[in-house]
Amino acid sequence: MLYDFLRANRLELLTRCRAKAARRSLPDLPAVTEYGVPQFLAQLIETLREEQTPEALARHRAAGYRQPSLSLVPPNIPGTAAKHGLEMRRQGLPIDQVVHNYGDLCQALTELALEMDEPISVDEFHTFNRCLDDAIADAVTGYEHGKPAPSRIPDSPVDDMHRLVETAIRSFEVIRSGDVALKGATSALHERSLIGLRDLLVVVQARSHPDSAEMK
Repeated sequence: MLYDFLRANRLELLTRCRAKAARRSLPDLPAVTEYGVPQFLAQLIETLREEQTPEALARHRAAGYRQPSLSLVPPNIPGTAAKHGLEMRRQGLPIDQVVHNYGDLCQALTELALEMDEPISVDEFHTFNRCLDDAIADAVTGYEHGKPAPSRIPDSPVDDMHRLVETAIRSFEVIRSGDVALKGATSALHERSLIGLRDLLVVVQARSHPDSAEMK
């Protein structure tokens, strides 16, 4: 079972994550953040364990195995991830590190499983990806929501525009990396960012050309 593998190799996985962060010349965040990868890994292990309980397996059988066993990511995972993103912003760390932290765990798990010839079932991999996807999306959202309120110009949309562009760029980078599914939470975050940017541009245009906006 994947949760047994993760539990038995938890320290090794965290060590590999720290090594990957060090190669990027970034701080050793897993050791100093309260809500980062160590917390996510513990929550992931518990989620995978619960998916193997008789109740969860019975629900899966009742569905005729037509759907993956994990239908909804436990709320504590995205909730903690959002706190992690906010925590990193308060430490003055770049948003890239939010994404890389979770990506490092995905790579470390894949590498270690291959080295130890550990099989991972389709259902287990689906659960892992769903949890990872939601964690990344909410960590990025938490990071962006932690930005201070604009202080230069009252009601200026510049800060909101910058936030939306940054979120769209980072979420696209995660999607392009292949670590998350195209129809997951990170893709939804990317779409919301683009829609928000489009709507904001409409507002800017209306403010710049009030006469044309009234004519419409």
